Amino acid sequence: MTDFATRRRTIFFTGVFITSIIIITVTFAIVSLMQNAQEDYDQKIRDLHQIENLALDVQYTFKLQVQEWKNILLRGDDQSLLEKYYLSFSFHHDLTQQKTNELIASLNAGSSILNYATDFKQQHKDLLIQYQNALDVFVSNQFDAKLADKTVRGIDRKPDQLLIELSKQLEFELEHLQITFNTELYDTKVKLGIAFFAIQGLLCLILGRLTARLLNLSLTHKVTGLSNRNYFIESVNDCLKVKRDATIAIIDIDEFKIINETCGNLGGDEYLKKIGILINDLIKQNGKVFSIGADLTAVIIFLPHSEAIDKLNQIAKQIENFKFQWSDISVSLKCSVISYRVNSKPKESVESVLNDLYVGLQVAKQDSNSTLVDFNKKDGGIAWLQKQLRMVHQITNILENKDAVLFFQGIYPIQKKSSDVYYEVLLRLKNKKGEYESPGLFLKTAERFKLIKNVDKYVITELLVYLTEHPDDHFSYSINLSGQTLSDSSFVKFFKSTFQNVDIDLSRLSFEITESDAISNIDSAKLVIQCLQQFGCKVVLDDFGTGMSSYAYIADMKVSTIKIDGTFVQDLPNKASNLAIIKSIVALAREMSIETVAEFVETQAELDLLEQAGVDYAQGFYLNRPELLVAPSKH
Repeated sequence: MTDFATRRRTIFFTGVFITSIIIITVTFAIVSLMQNAQEDYDQKIRDLHQIENLALDVQYTFKLQVQEWKNILLRGDDQSLLEKYYLSFSFHHDLTQQKTNELIASLNAGSSILNYATDFKQQHKDLLIQYQNALDVFVSNQFDAKLADKTVRGIDRKPDQLLIELSKQLEFELEHLQITFNTELYDTKVKLGIAFFAIQGLLCLILGRLTARLLNLSLTHKVTGLSNRNYFIESVNDCLKVKRDATIAIIDIDEFKIINETCGNLGGDEYLKKIGILINDLIKQNGKVFSIGADLTAVIIFLPHSEAIDKLNQIAKQIENFKFQWSDISVSLKCSVISYRVNSKPKESVESVLNDLYVGLQVAKQDSNSTLVDFNKKDGGIAWLQKQLRMVHQITNILENKDAVLFFQGIYPIQKKSSDVYYEVLLRLKNKKGEYESPGLFLKTAERFKLIKNVDKYVITELLVYLTEHPDDHFSYSINLSGQTLSDSSFVKFFKSTFQNVDIDLSRLSFEITESDAISNIDSAKLVIQCLQQFGCKVVLDDFGTGMSSYAYIADMKVSTIKIDGTFVQDLPNKASNLAIIKSIVALAREMSIETVAEFVETQAELDLLEQAGVDYAQGFYLNRPELLVAPSKH
């Protein structure tokens, strides 16, 4: 397939790029090393030149000292001139000593020049005593210059010779440093050159070997050894490009977690390997098999679509019949399959095909009557799920923009002893035209994708804002709570923080929970219900009568109202059994001092029968349709 060559070229050129970067980095490192060596050499040269300048300073000041001694002998017969030249002589002696100290301080302990400098310093210091003795001879013998000069003649030659030797040693060290540097630099260049070309050769060798290895790894699933998701996507893309007739399918092992839980991860990996081998043997030369997820296997079959469907049914049957043995455990699992015919429409993209496959797979997993679903855009289940997937991205925006609007529907007393009317809070969505639409898709999507708790928070918050802004509204309101909210004990914190910050009579609020949700999450439900009741709120058991264990939990949950499921109310005059069920619910409720509400009332006949049965309240389109929640004066 073309993706193999494309991926190989990609990996090769990526390797070339990385190798080039490494070579450039090594080159910069070598250049930097050479620059550091050059800088080190330059610094040593500068240090030697500094020593050389200090040595010249010593020679110069010493010569000036000797010259001032000669001035004393030639012109010192005058007392004032004698003092002048002697002071200059002493100054240059001290200056020579100072320069010599600076020279010694600049030398390393192991320097060959150090001995010359220290010897000169000592000999120069000893000269001062001899010159002072000669000066005494000069003064005491009536300024006899010849006699004084004879006393110190030649004593400056030895120190001067030491300075000459020091200068020669400096020249030698400079020359030796230059020769050593050039030699070391040449050796370094040779070694680095050899290392540089060796690294290039090694990198090229590694690049050649890694190209094939990386290509294989990038296209292979590490557990099953089959081609992986990347290769699958490239293969789908190839099919679309060449418009090759093919059937793409995804196979999902149902309840794969059973394998992991009973056999462990190693057992799960072994099962997937065997399933991959099983599918590969069935496909053979007619297609390609891919591992694209934890328990997802994809196939591309290059056969006419009807034959490909037969092949997929055969695969599904083989997987169902396959008995996986792990130690003393034997497991058989079923699978769900979604198939997709390529070129079923003129303009397809990889993204759209994969999206359609994953949507169809969800439908296949939900369809208990069929293992294999052949993708069809007109399929009701697929179309509905695609709408939900589009809606899931809009839910947050709808809530943030407050495009979800509160409506209300009256719940009316139908017995003389019953209290006043109160209202159930409902939701409607405001579209771009400003019209209100049913929230069915919105709520189903929010529930499916775990966003319904955000919707519950939104409704509660919006209702409390409305009641705060309309203190003249003294009606009571009933709010629906989802099963996800009811099963989330952390919601107690939300209720506490919200209710503690409002100045509203919370006994006016009722919360409707469904019978099935309350029973399936009884422990968490109790925590939420107790929190609501502590704030004075009432709890209503909604859709009552459709569950199996309702009676055992009614007293335990301390509900104030039972809402009889609408399926018992619809067409009530023609269903005597439903009326009997309603009467039994009413009798039970009265024994427990619980009020009853019948919903979905649509005719006067239904209302009359409910009144005769003793139901306390009625709700439905016959009484009134949901309306926008507005100021109470407009109710």
